[in-house]
Amino acid sequence: MGVCSIQDGQLLLVVQQHVPQLKVLFMSGYTADIVAHHGVLKAGVHFLQKPFVLPTLAAKLHDMLNSPADPTATQIASGSGI
Repeated sequence: MGVCSIQDGQLLLVVQQHVPQLKVLFMSGYTADIVAHHGVLKAGVHFLQKPFVLPTLAAKLHDMLNSPADPTATQIASGSGI
């Protein structure tokens, strides 16, 4: 159950209207294909598949935060983990 009553994709759209350069990292136990099928992985949204190990998360955050704000680049990282 989420913290708010709207879906994550809808929340992203609302927030990006106010902060268009916001970088977002979605994490899910589902594969990127399944998440993308539900419309969450749009241009500029970064994705990390669970489970992952801390070095994988750190590397993804580093790459995401140091990348230019490019609303056309969808990046997907499959985390190796436990």
